[in-house]
Amino acid sequence: MAENSAERREEQPGAHRLTANISSATKAALDEIADREQINQTEALRRLVAYGRLLYRTAQIDGDEILIRRTDDSTLERIILI
Repeated sequence: MAENSAERREEQPGAHRLTANISSATKAALDEIADREQINQTEALRRLVAYGRLLYRTAQIDGDEILIRRTDDSTLERIILI
């Protein structure tokens, strides 16, 4: 008996299906990560959400600053989430 996609998803504990409309900029971000990391779009989305969650929790929940140190001249830039 052949499995359908719903049956396969049920075998993956914790997996949830999401359908969303995304902007061209969001699609480009997913494509960039997927291409650079040689991963599929789903994994690129997971990673970008995880990165976003880390930044959000750091700045908005913990109240900490997010700094980027430039490797070319060691300057620091503060990231501000709006």
